Amino acid sequence: MMGKSGVRGIGVVSVLATLSILAGTMGTAADPAEPVSPGIPVVDSGLRISSAFMPAPIAGGASGAAYMVIENRSEMDDWLLAVRSADAGRAQLHNHVETDDGIVMMRPLENGVPVPAGGTVTFARGGMHVMLMRLKHRFNPGDTLKLTLVFRSAGDIPIELPVVPR
Repeated sequence: MMGKSGVRGIGVVSVLATLSILAGTMGTAADPAEPVSPGIPVVDSGLRISSAFMPAPIAGGASGAAYMVIENRSEMDDWLLAVRSADAGRAQLHNHVETDDGIVMMRPLENGVPVPAGGTVTFARGGMHVMLMRLKHRFNPGDTLKLTLVFRSAGDIPIELPVVPR
């Protein structure tokens, strides 16, 4: 069966937000063209996105970061090219890097992130993350952030992440 990106679906993409993992629930399959609520799996091209969340930004903060784990269960390499969010003026893939003199800085991942066949990519504090700038409203624990992950082969995958306490 051809997916909306024109690539044959090889497996299952599950978007399991942190709330789902903590509750131990799994929901049912949803239409991959629609955003996914926390805890509801999505069917698409062999990718599984799990442990997705955004810590509530510091009071008055206009930026935030989102984290997740992307597992490629297919036999085909993919590439996370970009991320979009209607909830932010700008969304970018970032990484923390340490300079030769020990200073840690954030750098955009302008070429995206490879997601090798059979591999796992982790977006975590102190490492790769989705940087959200010019947030369009204040996010509090219990709110939901909408993101669209843009993959070379799997295409656009919309997800919703819970906002959790810092």
